[in-house]
Amino acid sequence: MSHEHSGSLEEHFAKAIASYAEAKEDGTISLRDALHIGAEVTHAACELLCKLDNPLTHKEDLVRAAEAAFDKYFEPLNLIGVPDGLVETYVDGQLRNQIRPAVSIAIDMIGE
Repeated sequence: MSHEHSGSLEEHFAKAIASYAEAKEDGTISLRDALHIGAEVTHAACELLCKLDNPLTHKEDLVRAAEAAFDKYFEPLNLIGVPDGLVETYVDGQLRNQIRPAVSIAIDMIGE
């Protein structure tokens, strides 16, 4: 998957999810594909962070954007191989819970 390095973090999430949603017309996605999307979006986010004068001053906004993008684009997808109901809800929750610490660490490492 290719991506350009301009636009907002949410736009990168939207593009990544949209490309897989098109490929998976039934609205489902494998956990492997989901991890691939995460890697692509992480890469795009790092490119965007490097363009900021000081990512630390934008940290909370970037974390919230990543969380909002997850909620809007990723969480509604049905993960193939993960049973619906409590198990999928648990997996979605665990993935969601990793956003804030992962983005925070990345920003701290990139920041001044």
